[in-house]
Amino acid sequence: MNNNNSSSSTNGHGSSESNGTEALDSNGFHKLDCSWTIWVVDPTRKITTQSNTANQTSHDDYMSSLENLGSFETVEDFWILYHKLKPPSKMAHDETYHIFKTGINPTWEDPINKSGGKWVLNISGNNRASFYDIDTIWENIVLGVVGETIDTERDICGLVLNKRFNLERISVWNRDSSNSKGIESLKTNILDTLPPNSNNSKLNIKYQIHNTQMNNSQGSIPTNNPTGAPTTTAS
Repeated sequence: MNNNNSSSSTNGHGSSESNGTEALDSNGFHKLDCSWTIWVVDPTRKITTQSNTANQTSHDDYMSSLENLGSFETVEDFWILYHKLKPPSKMAHDETYHIFKTGINPTWEDPINKSGGKWVLNISGNNRASFYDIDTIWENIVLGVVGETIDTERDICGLVLNKRFNLERISVWNRDSSNSKGIESLKTNILDTLPPNSNNSKLNIKYQIHNTQMNNSQGSIPTNNPTGAPTTTAS
Protein backbone atom coordinates (compact mmCIF):
# COMPACT_ATOMS: atom_id res chain seq x y z
CA MET A 1 0.00 0.00 0.00
CA ASN A 2 1.61 3.21 -1.15
CA ASN A 3 1.60 6.29 1.07
CA ASN A 4 -0.80 8.34 -1.00
CA ASN A 5 -4.57 8.42 -1.31
CA SER A 6 -4.88 7.35 -4.93
CA SER A 7 -6.05 3.95 -6.13
CA SER A 8 -2.59 2.62 -5.51
CA SER A 9 -1.20 -0.81 -6.16
CA THR A 10 -1.44 -3.18 -3.20
CA ASN A 11 0.70 -5.95 -4.61
CA GLY A 12 2.12 -7.71 -1.58
CA HIS A 13 0.65 -5.06 0.71
CA GLY A 14 -2.60 -6.36 2.09
CA SER A 15 -4.70 -7.57 -0.86
CA SER A 16 -5.19 -11.11 -2.06
CA GLU A 17 -4.09 -11.75 -5.59
CA SER A 18 -4.44 -14.54 -8.10
CA ASN A 19 -2.35 -14.80 -11.26
CA GLY A 20 -1.15 -11.23 -10.75
CA THR A 21 -4.67 -9.77 -10.62
CA GLU A 22 -5.42 -7.59 -7.62
CA ALA A 23 -8.48 -8.38 -5.51
CA LEU A 24 -11.13 -5.70 -6.10
CA ASP A 25 -14.50 -5.21 -4.48
CA SER A 26 -17.74 -4.50 -6.34
CA ASN A 27 -16.78 -0.82 -6.58
CA GLY A 28 -13.39 -1.59 -8.08
CA PHE A 29 -11.59 -0.71 -4.83
CA HIS A 30 -8.46 -2.56 -3.70
CA LYS A 31 -9.38 -5.01 -0.93
CA LEU A 32 -7.36 -5.45 2.23
CA ASP A 33 -6.98 -8.80 3.99
CA CYS A 34 -9.47 -7.79 6.69
CA SER A 35 -11.59 -4.94 7.98
CA TRP A 36 -10.17 -2.35 10.41
CA THR A 37 -11.82 0.17 12.72
CA ILE A 38 -10.43 3.54 13.85
CA TRP A 39 -11.23 4.79 17.36
CA VAL A 40 -10.33 8.22 18.69
CA VAL A 41 -10.06 9.24 22.34
CA ASP A 42 -11.30 12.75 22.96
CA PRO A 43 -9.90 13.84 26.35
CA THR A 44 -12.94 16.10 26.88
CA ARG A 45 -15.47 13.30 26.25
CA LYS A 46 -17.41 12.35 29.39
CA ILE A 47 -17.51 8.73 30.58
CA THR A 48 -21.14 7.65 30.81
CA THR A 49 -20.99 3.90 31.42
CA GLN A 50 -21.81 2.45 34.85
CA SER A 51 -20.79 -1.17 35.48
CA ASN A 52 -21.21 -3.74 38.21
CA THR A 53 -17.66 -5.03 38.56
CA ALA A 54 -14.17 -3.55 38.50
CA ASN A 55 -13.28 -5.40 35.28
CA GLN A 56 -16.44 -4.20 33.55
CA THR A 57 -15.78 -0.66 34.72
CA SER A 58 -12.25 -0.70 33.31
CA HIS A 59 -13.40 -2.03 29.94
CA ASP A 60 -16.81 -0.41 29.51
CA ASP A 61 -15.88 2.99 30.89
CA TYR A 62 -12.90 3.22 28.58
CA MET A 63 -15.00 2.16 25.60
CA SER A 64 -17.48 4.93 26.46
CA SER A 65 -14.66 7.47 26.09
CA LEU A 66 -13.98 6.40 22.48
CA GLU A 67 -15.39 7.81 19.27
CA ASN A 68 -15.74 5.25 16.48
CA LEU A 69 -14.48 7.11 13.42
CA GLY A 70 -15.43 4.30 11.05
CA SER A 71 -14.27 1.06 9.49
CA PHE A 72 -12.53 0.24 6.23
CA GLU A 73 -11.59 -2.85 4.23
CA THR A 74 -10.17 -1.29 1.09
CA VAL A 75 -7.11 0.84 0.39
CA GLU A 76 -9.25 3.70 -0.85
CA ASP A 77 -11.49 3.75 2.23
CA PHE A 78 -8.43 3.56 4.47
CA TRP A 79 -7.06 6.80 3.04
CA ILE A 80 -10.42 8.57 3.42
CA LEU A 81 -10.52 7.79 7.15
CA TYR A 82 -6.78 8.13 7.74
CA HIS A 83 -6.77 11.69 6.42
CA LYS A 84 -9.40 12.61 9.00
CA LEU A 85 -6.72 12.06 11.67
CA LYS A 86 -4.27 14.80 12.55
CA PRO A 87 -0.60 13.82 12.22
CA PRO A 88 1.10 13.14 15.56
CA SER A 89 2.96 16.47 15.48
CA LYS A 90 -0.41 18.30 15.35
CA MET A 91 -2.32 16.25 17.93
CA ALA A 92 -3.49 17.77 21.20
CA HIS A 93 -2.06 16.46 24.44
CA ASP A 94 -3.96 13.40 25.76
CA GLU A 95 -5.42 12.54 22.36
CA THR A 96 -5.24 8.87 21.42
CA TYR A 97 -5.82 6.97 18.17
CA HIS A 98 -6.62 3.25 17.94
CA ILE A 99 -6.60 1.28 14.69
CA PHE A 100 -7.77 -2.29 15.40
CA LYS A 101 -9.10 -5.18 13.41
CA THR A 102 -12.87 -4.88 13.30
CA GLY A 103 -14.43 -6.87 16.12
CA ILE A 104 -11.48 -6.40 18.51
CA ASN A 105 -11.94 -3.70 21.13
CA PRO A 106 -8.83 -1.65 21.99
CA THR A 107 -8.74 -2.83 25.62
CA TRP A 108 -6.66 -5.37 27.52
CA GLU A 109 -9.85 -7.15 28.59
CA ASP A 110 -11.00 -8.00 25.07
CA PRO A 111 -10.87 -11.83 24.73
CA ILE A 112 -8.55 -11.65 21.73
CA ASN A 113 -6.16 -9.27 23.51
CA LYS A 114 -6.15 -10.94 26.96
CA SER A 115 -3.27 -13.33 26.25
CA GLY A 116 -1.29 -10.83 24.21
CA GLY A 117 0.97 -7.87 24.64
CA LYS A 118 2.39 -4.93 22.76
CA TRP A 119 5.61 -3.45 21.45
CA VAL A 120 5.78 0.10 22.80
CA LEU A 121 7.85 2.74 21.04
CA ASN A 122 8.34 5.93 23.07
CA ILE A 123 9.63 9.07 21.35
CA SER A 124 10.20 11.73 23.97
CA GLY A 125 12.14 14.87 24.82
CA ASN A 126 12.01 18.55 23.93
CA ASN A 127 14.37 18.12 20.96
CA ARG A 128 12.95 14.82 19.62
CA ALA A 129 11.85 16.52 16.38
CA SER A 130 15.53 17.08 15.57
CA PHE A 131 16.15 13.32 15.57
CA TYR A 132 12.86 11.71 14.58
CA ASP A 133 10.13 12.47 12.04
CA ILE A 134 7.24 11.24 14.17
CA ASP A 135 4.67 11.82 11.42
CA THR A 136 6.56 9.57 8.98
CA ILE A 137 7.31 6.97 11.67
CA TRP A 138 3.60 6.72 12.56
CA GLU A 139 2.43 6.56 8.96
CA ASN A 140 5.00 3.91 8.01
CA ILE A 141 3.99 1.71 10.94
CA VAL A 142 0.29 2.17 10.14
CA LEU A 143 0.88 1.15 6.52
CA GLY A 144 2.92 -1.86 7.64
CA VAL A 145 0.21 -3.01 10.04
CA VAL A 146 -2.83 -2.40 7.84
CA GLY A 147 -1.02 -3.69 4.76
CA GLU A 148 0.07 -6.82 6.71
CA THR A 149 3.71 -6.39 5.65
CA ILE A 150 5.15 -6.43 9.18
CA ASP A 151 2.84 -9.12 10.56
CA THR A 152 4.50 -12.32 9.37
CA GLU A 153 2.70 -14.36 12.05
CA ARG A 154 -0.73 -12.77 11.35
CA ASP A 155 -0.71 -12.05 15.09
CA ILE A 156 -1.33 -8.29 15.20
CA CYS A 157 -4.59 -7.04 16.75
CA GLY A 158 -4.08 -3.33 16.20
CA LEU A 159 -2.02 -0.29 17.08
CA VAL A 160 -2.32 2.76 19.29
CA LEU A 161 -0.89 6.29 19.18
CA ASN A 162 -0.84 8.28 22.43
CA LYS A 163 0.04 11.98 22.50
CA ARG A 164 1.35 13.26 25.80
CA PHE A 165 3.41 16.26 26.90
CA ASN A 166 6.83 15.93 25.21
CA LEU A 167 5.97 12.36 24.20
CA GLU A 168 4.48 10.31 21.39
CA ARG A 169 3.91 6.64 22.14
CA ILE A 170 3.20 4.07 19.43
CA SER A 171 2.07 0.60 20.51
CA VAL A 172 1.61 -2.43 18.27
CA TRP A 173 -0.63 -5.04 19.93
CA ASN A 174 -0.38 -8.78 19.26
CA ARG A 175 -2.45 -11.79 20.35
CA ASP A 176 0.14 -14.16 21.81
CA SER A 177 2.63 -12.92 24.41
CA SER A 178 4.15 -16.42 24.73
CA ASN A 179 5.40 -16.56 21.12
CA SER A 180 8.91 -15.23 21.76
CA LYS A 181 10.13 -15.87 18.21
CA GLY A 182 7.16 -14.10 16.67
CA ILE A 183 7.51 -11.18 19.09
CA GLU A 184 11.15 -10.63 18.19
CA SER A 185 10.34 -10.93 14.48
CA LEU A 186 7.62 -8.32 14.92
CA LYS A 187 10.06 -5.92 16.59
CA THR A 188 12.52 -6.32 13.72
CA ASN A 189 9.79 -5.64 11.17
CA ILE A 190 8.59 -2.56 13.06
CA LEU A 191 12.11 -1.11 13.16
CA ASP A 192 12.54 -1.87 9.46
CA THR A 193 9.63 0.47 8.66
CA LEU A 194 11.34 3.48 10.26
CA PRO A 195 12.84 6.21 8.04
CA PRO A 196 16.53 5.72 7.18
CA ASN A 197 17.56 8.77 9.22
CA SER A 198 15.99 7.46 12.45
CA ASN A 199 18.47 6.77 15.24
CA ASN A 200 17.21 3.29 16.08
CA SER A 201 19.95 2.60 18.62
CA LYS A 202 18.56 5.36 20.85
CA LEU A 203 14.89 4.46 20.51
CA ASN A 204 13.05 3.45 23.67
CA ILE A 205 11.25 0.26 22.65
CA LYS A 206 10.06 -2.55 24.91
CA TYR A 207 7.51 -5.34 25.01
CA GLN A 208 4.72 -5.22 27.59
CA ILE A 209 2.42 -8.11 28.51
CA HIS A 210 -1.24 -7.14 28.95
CA ASN A 211 -1.96 -9.67 31.68
CA THR A 212 0.96 -8.41 33.75
CA GLN A 213 -0.18 -4.81 33.34
CA MET A 214 -3.67 -5.76 34.48
CA ASN A 215 -2.07 -7.01 37.70
CA ASN A 216 -0.61 -3.53 38.27
CA SER A 217 2.91 -4.36 37.13
CA GLN A 218 4.63 -4.28 33.78
CA GLY A 219 5.94 -7.28 31.85
CA SER A 220 8.74 -6.43 29.46
CA ILE A 221 11.12 -7.93 26.99
CA PRO A 222 14.06 -5.47 26.86
CA THR A 223 15.51 -4.78 23.44
CA ASN A 224 18.82 -6.33 24.52
CA ASN A 225 17.18 -9.67 25.36
CA PRO A 226 17.71 -11.76 22.20
CA THR A 227 15.86 -14.80 23.57
CA GLY A 228 12.62 -12.88 24.05
CA ALA A 229 12.07 -14.44 27.48
CA PRO A 230 9.67 -12.24 29.46
CA THR A 231 11.14 -10.27 32.32
CA THR A 232 9.61 -7.80 34.72
CA THR A 233 10.67 -4.18 35.05
CA ALA A 234 9.34 -1.24 37.00
CA SER A 235 6.90 1.00 35.18
